[in-house]
Formats: sequence, C-alpha cells, structure tokens
Amino acid sequence: MKIDQNYKPKVRGDVLFRELDDGCILYESEKGKVHTLNPIAAYIWCMSDGTHSIKGIADGITRGFRPENAKVLEEVIKTVGSFSKKGLLVNYSDVR
Repeated sequence: MKIDQNYKPKVRGDVLFRELDDGCILYESEKGKVHTLNPIAAYIWCMSDGTHSIKGIADGITRGFRPENAKVLEEVIKTVGSFSKKGLLVNYSDVR
C-alpha cells in the first residue's frame, strides 16, 4: 500500500503514549524502545487512529500550528512513513 493523501494511518494500540510539554514519548514495552516526538509529530500520532486521512491530518496541522513550511502534506507523509518503518502502525508491513 502506498502512503498518499487518502491513506488513513492507524497506530498500534500497544504502544504507550505519554504527552509532554514539548511533544511526547512513545514506548514499545515488547522491544524496550522509546521514541520521542516533537509537537507536530505528536499531533500526527494522535490523529493516526484509522479515521483521519493524511490530507485531513495535514489540514489540521496547517490550521492549528501554522507552520512556516509550505510542504505540510509531504512532511506528514514522511512522518507516517517513518512510523511505518519503525513498525509503529497497524499492518505496517503492507505500507510502502
């Protein structure tokens, strides 16, 4: 499966999420791995519940964060791709 603007990412339910003032921490207890996310990546993580498309997530970032980078959609795709490569998404092996 290709990650495009219509893809609806879904994070694994067994990854623990801890919100911080400047982002969040993800913890994979099985692997003992910790991942730190900045505020925008944390927003992407929280919105990756299988109901929001990449485009919808990007639109939310544009409205809520008002980033200077005009390539928000591409950055969301890149971040979700990174989640996929790290095995943090449901059916991540199907995402390319």
